[in-house]
Amino acid sequence: MTAVTIREIHLVTVERTEPIEDLSMSPTSRIRATLESIYGTHHICDRSDLDAYCLRNGGTRAPLYNQVQQRVPNAWASLKNPKAGVRGTYETLLPGYKLY
Repeated sequence: MTAVTIREIHLVTVERTEPIEDLSMSPTSRIRATLESIYGTHHICDRSDLDAYCLRNGGTRAPLYNQVQQRVPNAWASLKNPKAGVRGTYETLLPGYKLY
């Protein structure tokens, strides 16, 4: 008998690359929308995809943080600890992270 693992993947294709600076949205919502856009552009569906993307672009999460900072600078600047805000958001969006 052969074990088969099926991995369900939901790709979201988003062509949006301009900054998401809709001021009616909260900074956290703008960061969330930006991360969803980045995931769609780079086909990031789970934690391992994010790890692979980051390895290809420097080995840390810095490329992701830089993209978020460039796309939504006002939202980034409004947070006391923006990297922690981005990290918390991507951990809730992507499968593969434990939520406490």
